[in-house]
Amino acid sequence: MRGAVLSRAISLGGAPITLWLVAARLHTADQGLYFVLLGVVTLAPFMEMGPATILVQFASHEAGRLQWSAGGQLTGGVHARTAISVLLHTALRWHVRLALLVLAVAGVGGAFVYAPRQESLGFLVLWLSTIVLVAAYIVIVPFLAICEGTGAQVPLQHMRAVQAGGVLLALWSGLLQHHALLACWLAAFVQIGIAGGWLVLTRRGLLRAPTTLPSNLAGTQDTTLAGKLDLEQRRSAQLWLALQFASQAIAPVLLVAHGGDHAGRFGLTLALTMAPAWLAGAWLHARLPTFGTLVATQRLREFDRAAAQALGQTLLVFGAAAVAVLLLPVALLRWVPVLGVRVLPFAATGAMLSGALAVLLLQSMSAWARSFRDEAMRTPVVAACAAMALGGISGGILGGATGAAIGYGGSGLIALVPVFLLFRAHRAVRLQA
Repeated sequence: MRGAVLSRAISLGGAPITLWLVAARLHTADQGLYFVLLGVVTLAPFMEMGPATILVQFASHEAGRLQWSAGGQLTGGVHARTAISVLLHTALRWHVRLALLVLAVAGVGGAFVYAPRQESLGFLVLWLSTIVLVAAYIVIVPFLAICEGTGAQVPLQHMRAVQAGGVLLALWSGLLQHHALLACWLAAFVQIGIAGGWLVLTRRGLLRAPTTLPSNLAGTQDTTLAGKLDLEQRRSAQLWLALQFASQAIAPVLLVAHGGDHAGRFGLTLALTMAPAWLAGAWLHARLPTFGTLVATQRLREFDRAAAQALGQTLLVFGAAAVAVLLLPVALLRWVPVLGVRVLPFAATGAMLSGALAVLLLQSMSAWARSFRDEAMRTPVVAACAAMALGGISGGILGGATGAAIGYGGSGLIALVPVFLLFRAHRAVRLQA
């Protein structure tokens, strides 16, 4: 757990410097473009911490029968190893398709929308190559998820801490050169370089697993496992992408409707207000493999108590960080005015913190249900996220960045109520069963 929190703490600890560099080194018109492309870059670790958690839960159900060898090979019972090969191969096919979709939508689509405004070949090269790096990271996410679900989460979290520091330095290097796109490209390059290098150096045996799969798909049980994972991956992706784009879809609309200034102010404030949720979510994410193991051994009451304890810790961390974020603009206006004037007013910042809290609670309810290797909360959570996105977009079109913040946060609080009622009913059924 300490490793999970450390990687988030490094990212969040460096965030004030990053945001100051954005405000001081980039033109206001370029800040909106920076946050739009950075949103695509962060899609890669988001896939690892979000949709891939369903794969972590599937793998954690086999973890008790497996061990890691010194050469980075999974050893143990043949049925458990076969199940891991099935899971990895199924997930890998799905992530390759998703990577191609990202290339088409974010790469080609983004270039089509934004390139005419730039009139530069350099823009196209940096934009498209950044998206290629992100797509490549998405392809290696299944390997990282299998590592996390089968007992290698401690070294994985250490890698993530190094990765977080490297990404920060990469962003700062690009921003110091007054170049928004270069900063994002460097971050994407370092991001996949560290994760891919860690896999090659420490988990070489796992990288060979997909090539041996076809002979393992002999039994009906394996085919059923592959089919269930494929179904739940699609459901999980819908849920997590909805959580991601509930906020990330707003800045691109503001960029088109009101220009880079409004998109930049919203993006900067979003980065500040989501920081408490990212930090608090690390406490919850680090417990996911344990949750899966408890459910697999039918210790449901113990699992429910552990989940409640993790949620309490999560909310305490969020509350403390949220108070700091609310007070931060006052300090920034006094000591770093170039950054302070870019943060939205107090009411809008508070509304966005409400949206961040809603996202964190939606994640927590989904994580509880996901421990049973399904996405039973998918539909209500997706509906809630759609309401938040529509509220933010509508408010943004009508009232710019401030309107977007109020619409986003207000919609989140309203949508949270029916989702909680549905979750409470689902929890009661699961614990009785």
